[in-house]
Amino acid sequence: MNGFKKRAAECADILKQSGNLVAALAAAFIIASCFSLISFGKVFANAESLSEINLVGFGAAFLASLAGLAAVLFITRLKSVIPVFLTVATAFFTVMLVTVYTKQILFNLGVILVDCLVIRWVFDGDKLGVGKVALSKRKSLCLTAFLFAVFSAAIASASIIRYQIYGAPSFDFGIFAQMFENMRHTGLPITTVERNKVLSHFGVHFSPVYYLVLPIYMICPRPETILAVQAVAVASGVFAVYKIAELVGYSPKGSLAFSMIYLLMPSMASGCLCDFHENKFLSVMILWMVYFCLKGKTAGLFVFALLTLSVKEDAAIYVFAVALYMILARKDKLKGALLFALALVYFVIAVKVVDALGDGVMTTRLENYWAPGSENKGFAQVIKTCAGNIGYLIGQVFVEEKLKFMLWMLLPVMFTPFFNKKISTIVLLMPMLVINLMPNYVYQYNFEFQYTYGSAALIIAAAMITVIEFKPETRRTVLACCLTAATVLAMSVTPARVSSYYRSYKVDIDTARQVDDMLAKIPKDAEILSNTFIASHLYNYENVYIFPNYNGPNTRKSTYALVDTRYEPELFYDYMGDDYVLTDKTGFCEVYMRKEAAPNA
Repeated sequence: MNGFKKRAAECADILKQSGNLVAALAAAFIIASCFSLISFGKVFANAESLSEINLVGFGAAFLASLAGLAAVLFITRLKSVIPVFLTVATAFFTVMLVTVYTKQILFNLGVILVDCLVIRWVFDGDKLGVGKVALSKRKSLCLTAFLFAVFSAAIASASIIRYQIYGAPSFDFGIFAQMFENMRHTGLPITTVERNKVLSHFGVHFSPVYYLVLPIYMICPRPETILAVQAVAVASGVFAVYKIAELVGYSPKGSLAFSMIYLLMPSMASGCLCDFHENKFLSVMILWMVYFCLKGKTAGLFVFALLTLSVKEDAAIYVFAVALYMILARKDKLKGALLFALALVYFVIAVKVVDALGDGVMTTRLENYWAPGSENKGFAQVIKTCAGNIGYLIGQVFVEEKLKFMLWMLLPVMFTPFFNKKISTIVLLMPMLVINLMPNYVYQYNFEFQYTYGSAALIIAAAMITVIEFKPETRRTVLACCLTAATVLAMSVTPARVSSYYRSYKVDIDTARQVDDMLAKIPKDAEILSNTFIASHLYNYENVYIFPNYNGPNTRKSTYALVDTRYEPELFYDYMGDDYVLTDKTGFCEVYMRKEAAPNA
């Protein structure tokens, strides 16, 4: 009996310390909520679920959870029991919530705020003993490499599956599948599907970076190759993140934490699952440029600055940002000025190349800054508008959808770049303003598309530079909050999307392979008019054109017309009229041939 009383007294003492009783009640409440959520299923967010609330069942689950926690505490008499219960219960409940109620950023924000309250309590006094956990550099690097491999394999395979079941459109995959095949044979980035005419892709975007990918494609000349390369390129940025973290003073644990945050940023996986694009190569190039900037290595800085510039003509904005950071924050004026000049010269040259080969750079993305009726419709007008009417600029940036975009991009680092002692560090966020927030082109402020990779790289670089200045206890708490926020956002997006591709693959792959076999019968020298999802699989045909034509009138009547019956084919049927005859069909694809070319017409 005395032993029982002693144990009970020790447990009572633990409950009296540091809000443990409240934490125990909160843990039991969360566990009971998990059981309720399981009973509601996927309708917990709907009003219909309110009629199914069972307070008796909830109360029983709450009491049972509390009793179980008390029993464990009584047996072990460990101070860490309550923090562990609370942390595990919160993590489990969070995953249940965000994987059901997907892609709801304001809901995610609410979940993150609650999680951060728990983290704040748990890390106050290091109740879990995280600070005592030793992690060697070797183990940290091995874990980083493991995360790199997992991300690369998972995202590459999901991207490839999406393509193989005819889920990748020509914009923006069929363009590059055809372009790389033409580069393999001619060395030139020629496409027909991008503007429905024979055109160099460099007439749309100047991206010499593709020639770095070409040797790999030539080894395995399949569209799947470039999807795999893209996933690996994005994931490889994690090593630059690790090196930057190590360079500025983080422990192996801190370096690993930022590596995880980088890979969990929702834009990293989501953009890779949205076709193929040169922008995906920005993150790794920019992060290594930042690393060599911080390390003070001139050769590496300028090499990766050139590699960054080679991605796209507007990549100059990211080099401008790093150059200004060097001038303002690091007081390296000469090197910063040279970097700025390099970016400016390259930008001018790249713009002239695009002008010469195509219709000029896409300044229309910023047309919301052009004065009505003005003949000046270029960058000069944009600068004039922003300088002369800052209120208009603020009104264009701070709108609901762009504020949500800011949450998707900045919550994984808990907005820490804004808390740097050197306010000049904020120039690293300038590209996000110019590329993502100023335009009214909806895809540029959508985290699931390709326009986030440069901004994301500079956001995490600015966060690493900032958080290292915090006190050790604060730094540990902030990193835990960042990692939690990044995990919440990633879990609310990526698992559902990837699993949907795998489910579709199981159902559709046999049909897709039948369509592949049917398409292989079409002569390679044929001129083909095709729906966008089918055109991506005609990468090794030189004369493929898209219907409907997004860049002009529908006037082309090719020898073959390929109709995708999954996506409102009536418009295609109307266009073909009586000029075509059905020659083959399987699954969702119908092959038509112009009557004068059909052998049995």
